[in-house]
Amino acid sequence: MNWIEVNLTDIAKPKQWKNLPSKFLKEDGYPVYGANGVIGFYSNFNHKNPTLAITCRGATSGNIHLTTPYSYINSNAMALDDINETKYNLKFLYYALLTRGLKDVITGSAQPQITRTGLSRVKLMVPDNLDDQKRIAKILFDCESLIQKRKESIELVDEFLKSTFLEMFGDPGQNTLNLPVEKLNSTFSEKPSLGTTIPAIDDGVIPVVRVGELGSRNVNINKCKFSNIPEEKIEKSQLKHGDILLARAIGSESHLGKASIYFDLGHTVVFDSHVMRLRFNPTKINYEFFYTFLKTSGGRKRFMGQAGKTSIQFNINSKQISNIQIPIPPISQQNAFGKKAEEIAKLRNHLQLSLREIVNLYGSISQKAFKGDLDLSKVDISLLETEETKLEMEAIGKEKWVDKHEVQDTKVNLDEIIKNDFGSNLFSVINLEEAISNRALYVEKSQVKSFLKKAMDENIIEQVYSGDTKQVMFKLKK
Repeated sequence: MNWIEVNLTDIAKPKQWKNLPSKFLKEDGYPVYGANGVIGFYSNFNHKNPTLAITCRGATSGNIHLTTPYSYINSNAMALDDINETKYNLKFLYYALLTRGLKDVITGSAQPQITRTGLSRVKLMVPDNLDDQKRIAKILFDCESLIQKRKESIELVDEFLKSTFLEMFGDPGQNTLNLPVEKLNSTFSEKPSLGTTIPAIDDGVIPVVRVGELGSRNVNINKCKFSNIPEEKIEKSQLKHGDILLARAIGSESHLGKASIYFDLGHTVVFDSHVMRLRFNPTKINYEFFYTFLKTSGGRKRFMGQAGKTSIQFNINSKQISNIQIPIPPISQQNAFGKKAEEIAKLRNHLQLSLREIVNLYGSISQKAFKGDLDLSKVDISLLETEETKLEMEAIGKEKWVDKHEVQDTKVNLDEIIKNDFGSNLFSVINLEEAISNRALYVEKSQVKSFLKKAMDENIIEQVYSGDTKQVMFKLKK
């Protein structure tokens, strides 16, 4: 394979198009690309064909996007126009720019930016054979697609846990099952407490859980720093299996109350003073039940109803959290949910491990691809021209503007597709996407996800764990 060096501004004309004020953005229409990818929709477009766009203003300067056809690129992104696609493959250039990075051409401290002058310094190594460019792009796109599908599977597992909670216990915000309601203080085995004020240091010996390690089901122990907390003070801040840890004071409202469960590691772990520990009476509250309660919109509403706010941060104290009114189902039902939560957690961990392996594989393949070390002889690009391999807001089906009709009423059409194609059978997101594609319909992936979420909220469909496929799937409710 022969590689040549090209200057970016020799093969493309960077251009900032006319700005589009946010007041003109709509809920549907042609996608508008700004500093953070798609920021909304508009009634017109300024790029008929897919185009490379580089964020050129603000903190995300240097981000690279490959737009969908019929898009509007506003002035916060630099469009790389007039690329000769008989010599250069857009997707290859996208990955080449991603691999190179553009941090070295960002200027400005108060307001980061990328200019045409900066882009004139960008040089890329490119195979002189267009088919080789396409082969590299296809390999990297296939890897990226696997990563995206794995992430979507993890999201489905998280949603499945919440939907299982709602099915068993109803909406905790409305208490739709009329469960007994008690103040949270009646469920504690110990009063809520704050952790150590002794700062964490790199060369300490005892792991200290801080706010940054919270948010997922398990505490992220690998991110912890350490403390040399005196032995006589350890007991007050020491964690036990099943403790709930949550952020009690933070600058972001959305991060207030982000929580994790502590699972015993066989050695001493403590927590710091920005974290609150909740320790429940196991005959009253199952920790898996309470953790998922906080993840539901109704549980979140009850939590935030007791939270406070100062001029600099959002917070909740021991008294406020003790006053939260919570619907409490029988402990036997909570424990049954806890066992399901553990099974779902195992599946999630498996998917997370698989995701990590794919991401590592992608990095390795990417490095080899741009060093010319990959054997591309068996990469089939015969169908590349007809595949709709869009990197953002990927559409299902063929291009919507050519001899096709767009789905106007997504809910009705997708509802009919599910009934006709799947009936009472289980189906996955991929199954639904294939059914849409087979009808030559054009539906944005985001529309499919929105439909599925809304359909679950309205009890049209439900999530079901399939033991055969080892994944979360959907089915119509009877």
